[in-house]
Amino acid sequence: MNANLRSSLMLLVGIIVGLTIAEVISNDGFDWDQWVFVITGGVVGYSIIKLLLFLNRKKENS
Repeated sequence: MNANLRSSLMLLVGIIVGLTIAEVISNDGFDWDQWVFVITGGVVGYSIIKLLLFLNRKKENS
């Protein structure tokens, strides 16, 4: 898988995680005023996936 596709995929998963976090925080239904949660969740999700891939690659190299 090329790096560009993987990066796009990770960003998409991050955004889905962000939407899920926003949905959980606003238990009265999703409100688009909470785009901050979506962005934050997206960044967190992206970072977690990036970290997992990095650790996996490090484990394969050792």
